[in-house]
Amino acid sequence: MSYDNYNSYGYTPAAPPPVEPPRSSGRSIGVWLVIGFLAALVLVVGCLTLCVMGGFLLEKQDAAKASASRSSQSSSVPSSAAAPVERQTLRPAGAPYSWQVPTGFVEVTAPASLRGEASHPSAAALTTSDTANVIVTNSDELKADATTLDDATLRSETDAVVKDLGHDPTTGSAVTVRGYRALRYTFRYGADEADNYFVFNGTTEIQVLCRWSDKKSEILRGCEEMLSTLTID
Repeated sequence: MSYDNYNSYGYTPAAPPPVEPPRSSGRSIGVWLVIGFLAALVLVVGCLTLCVMGGFLLEKQDAAKASASRSSQSSSVPSSAAAPVERQTLRPAGAPYSWQVPTGFVEVTAPASLRGEASHPSAAALTTSDTANVIVTNSDELKADATTLDDATLRSETDAVVKDLGHDPTTGSAVTVRGYRALRYTFRYGADEADNYFVFNGTTEIQVLCRWSDKKSEILRGCEEMLSTLTID
């Protein structure tokens, strides 16, 4: 029996061995590192996905805007881009001139009261039954070449013709029709009126009578369009 643990008061038991503090597990630290890495990776992938999707949506939006813009431009193409409508060309048999029937007009027989005794009459009106709103043309042969006459002489000779027709020669004025010398007069037929043109080329004189009753704007538009196509041989 040992007396190492014995004192005067009796037997003293041996002290228990010291308790060591728990040691951290290296495996636990590794698990947390893996979890942290995976969380960071998920965050990065999520950001990249949002960026890619955002860019894709913006591209689709831009493409939709571009498509809408092209559609708008296509729908706003002016009607002038369409193929031009061919108009009827009038040239009376043996006539030294021709012209195209204005848009919205039809060829008609020149009224006897307006064509007189002049040669090669032709006419166009808004309808075949309306001879009060009408464009009438004819030709005449001059005794002298108009290009050799000065303005005063040409005006004086034409004024005399207008007076013989029963109209006011003081309404006359010098104009140009497609490069041809011309004189324009105002003719009156009671309540109806007309712009009358004498157009000259060499010894040829073309008379263009644009008469209206209740369709002044239509006749003036048609008259301008007709004069822009007048050709004299």
